[in-house]
Amino acid sequence: MLPATSRAGPVADRHVTIGVDIGGTKVLGVALDAHGNVVDRERASSLNNGRRDPGLSISLGLAEELCRRAGERGDLLLALGIGVPEYVDERGLLTSRLVMEWDVQALDLFGHLGTVRVESDVRCAAIAESKVGAGQSLGDFLYVSIGTGISSCLVLNGEPWRGARGEAIAFGELVVAQPDDVGGVTTLEDFASGSGMCDRYLAATGREVLGAEELMALAEAGNLEAQGILATSVRAVGMALTTAVDLLDPSAVIVGGGLGTSGGSWWERVSAEYRSGTAKRPGAPPLIEAALGSDAGAIGAALHSRK
Repeated sequence: MLPATSRAGPVADRHVTIGVDIGGTKVLGVALDAHGNVVDRERASSLNNGRRDPGLSISLGLAEELCRRAGERGDLLLALGIGVPEYVDERGLLTSRLVMEWDVQALDLFGHLGTVRVESDVRCAAIAESKVGAGQSLGDFLYVSIGTGISSCLVLNGEPWRGARGEAIAFGELVVAQPDDVGGVTTLEDFASGSGMCDRYLAATGREVLGAEELMALAEAGNLEAQGILATSVRAVGMALTTAVDLLDPSAVIVGGGLGTSGGSWWERVSAEYRSGTAKRPGAPPLIEAALGSDAGAIGAALHSRK
């Protein structure tokens, strides 16, 4: 752990935990004080020459900077939490390389900074929403993150359910039938996530869009291809949420991630599809927008590190 300078006040009040949320396009880190307040934050792009944080060096540098600043403030680092968009087992070991180009286990890579806990990013976000966000009053709920990718976490009795191997996060792997003019099947993530919609637009038009926000702006401006992609994506998300509710019957469904908390027409259309899909149920669980926005993963990683 990096040395901390002294300052006035009880030692317990100077304790901080740091959470780092590693994503496919960005890395976000926060420091939480003893009362759970965010006292520092840092953000960086996770892209390096088109690669996603090779060796997790960008994420490591961000964590080191937050630790350094904590020392300058006179804060004492209790623990560091790392959220990653990969499968993570109960030991905190990464068991996949589906998104990030990592070489060394995060537990080892970040270990020189102090006590480290590693968890899947979507479980970190679900923890945050359960403890300090939209799920505080709920004993159980399904958390779904929709952004660059799509993933999920079932929360039971206030805690994330890991599954037998830590792999109970793969909402984005649900199979989606593609439109008749394309044929075949694909996954929900490849079809309806931010990156998936952009890839579909590129394949259909030969033109690249920089993100889901630009694609939705094109749709609003009357671009027929963008409108079609958005409509079919929203329908697929609504159907997938309905299927999850049919299987799990949670108290509520909380939707987070960049798209999930974007509001506007995307949220209205997904909500309409969900209402239509669950209309046959005598009491469908409410569909709730996540409260913590893009901070959820980093806050949850910091909270998880305290266990």
